Amino acid sequence: MTLSRLVEECDRLRATPAAEMVDVADAVGRTLAADLRALVAIPALDVAATDGIAVRAADTPGLLSAMADSVPGHEPPRPIDEGQAVRVAAGSPLPRGADTVVPLAEAGTLSGMIEIRGDHDPGEHVRRSGEVIMEGVLMLHAGMVVPATAVAAMAAVGHARIPVLARPRVAVVSVGDGMLPLGSRLRPWQRIDANPVGLAAQIVAAGAMVARSVSVENRQDAVVSAIEAALASAVDLIVMVGGDTPAVPRPVDRALTHLGMESIVDGLLVDPCESLRIRTHADATVLVLPGDPVAAAVGWQLAGRGLLGHPLNWEYRAPLGASVARTAGTPSAVRCIMRAGVLHPLAAETAHAVTNLALANALALVHPEDPPGASVPWSPLD
Repeated sequence: MTLSRLVEECDRLRATPAAEMVDVADAVGRTLAADLRALVAIPALDVAATDGIAVRAADTPGLLSAMADSVPGHEPPRPIDEGQAVRVAAGSPLPRGADTVVPLAEAGTLSGMIEIRGDHDPGEHVRRSGEVIMEGVLMLHAGMVVPATAVAAMAAVGHARIPVLARPRVAVVSVGDGMLPLGSRLRPWQRIDANPVGLAAQIVAAGAMVARSVSVENRQDAVVSAIEAALASAVDLIVMVGGDTPAVPRPVDRALTHLGMESIVDGLLVDPCESLRIRTHADATVLVLPGDPVAAAVGWQLAGRGLLGHPLNWEYRAPLGASVARTAGTPSAVRCIMRAGVLHPLAAETAHAVTNLALANALALVHPEDPPGASVPWSPLD
């Protein structure tokens, strides 16, 4: 299957989580399930923009009677009449009747009265009700991922809890023999099973949660049991990784067939993810990734993100900074460093060069005929 067809299939199969309410403090990184509107105006009423004297503009200049003071966070003082004034702090509500604020530098006291020097127009140093935002105004759109900078704004307009999409639940099943868990002491012929933790990080970065993660031996019965347990955990997506060896070809596929799953994608025309597969079940979608950690990570970017509703953005184009070793006749998803508008393929651009994952910030789609300098599509990596 071509990459464009894969993108279409992933969009068709993508998880559609229900909405849930969360505290605004816990909303960062979550996707809004509905438009968010201001519940209150900011400011809610006319307030002073500076420390000064709240007066009627028509009474300036002149000597005015001092009434009660007004401070932020307290009820406004009683209305003022002709010839009266109220001392105000910046942010405090204006009493009814006042229509301007005279800065302290332009006022003084004389015989127990407040002296206002010079003429002042209505509205000077006054922040009008709704000047920042009016009640009911659209603030954030449904589908937007909430940034940390929006939390204070949401709280300020009256939201304590907001509707977000529930995080899709994902199970990771790593299949293979001779691999040891994270932190194990290795013998020269052994290796760490990096896929579960590596995929978990990418799953979380795509806005989902890892509901279950297991590693099983390369046997059909073990794989079947792991898939059944994942289905029983009410997950939206099962990610299978590994399981293909010359001695035991495709035990994962045999297990999926045994469980009656429908084949949607059976291979991808993109190196290094030629063995990527997608199967469907009544209760979940199953994504099968190559066992190599780099191919698994790239496969997740190409398909897994789309299955969660966050596909890569291939709208960008940039020139290649160097030649790329490519599989004849097959486009390659090449890990690159995007720098100064140029895509620099990583030196060890082989499927097993797992350490390069730490350096790449872009994924480029390179065809066999693309020479250095060719403009190719690329997508940023998280």
